[in-house]
Amino acid sequence: MSSTTLVVAHDSGGAEVVSAWVAAQRDASFKFVLTGPAVSVFTRKLPSVEVQGAGALEQAMGRADRVLTGTGWSSDLEKTAVALARQRGIPVAAYLDHWVNYRMRFEGRHGCVLPDEIWLGDEYALRIARAIFPDTRLRLEPNLYFVEMRHAVESAAAGLARHRLDDTLRERAESGRPVAGICVGMQLLFGESEEGGAGLGILPGRVERLRAARVPHMGWNDLRVTAPTRLLDGLDGEDVYFAHSYACAPDAAITVAEVGHDGPIVAAIEHGPVAGVQFHPERSGPSGARVLRNAFAWLRSV
Repeated sequence: MSSTTLVVAHDSGGAEVVSAWVAAQRDASFKFVLTGPAVSVFTRKLPSVEVQGAGALEQAMGRADRVLTGTGWSSDLEKTAVALARQRGIPVAAYLDHWVNYRMRFEGRHGCVLPDEIWLGDEYALRIARAIFPDTRLRLEPNLYFVEMRHAVESAAAGLARHRLDDTLRERAESGRPVAGICVGMQLLFGESEEGGAGLGILPGRVERLRAARVPHMGWNDLRVTAPTRLLDGLDGEDVYFAHSYACAPDAAITVAEVGHDGPIVAAIEHGPVAGVQFHPERSGPSGARVLRNAFAWLRSV
């Protein structure tokens, strides 16, 4: 009889990483306690998943042989799961999907409770964790979410062409009607990509692989607004969430915000009726909500 792993997640960043790992497992048994953005992330990748809410945590824990959690900011669910598993003697691991604020990710109403094992997605993260958690077992577990994202521009562009939306978007922009892109969506607004294939070519420039010591660029980083912008009004210096290995390199002065990651990276662009952000507003808390409010106001006014 196979053992059962209880997966507990709330924030979308950790959910993307953990769900990619779960999807790669074969002949394994899982139960899921999910809340917030994690619900849509898991059900998108694993349509047959049976989701239980936070109220089912204790009961689900009683039927699990081990526990795997994310390490999100905006809910105590994952921290509670770690604490409960430790109390009950159930092996528990947590996947750290960031490079910052490691200890704070385990501090909640139960105090600072560390799991039996912490998973890290790359060698850089592992080195940080060794310094912060010298007495905790660490495991290098490749981040399969970024394997999923490879050739994203090429596959997304092919999908648009397959549904005859590529010319529709070009014509929309040419006619002065607003077009906005998020993350890969912003990259699609440009032309050739080092990731493979080409985008829509609506904006002059290309997409290049990040030249940085840490790739992917994943986690929170603060925006530096560099030009007048309606999309990022009131957001200079705010932290937003990034998850990418490629970035836009415009051939025109259309950048309105940058972020530092071993040098400046284009974080947002605006050019007439076309705009885009490299980060994920839907994962960026109150700052992301403000971006979306600004975007809706911009879309109505263009």
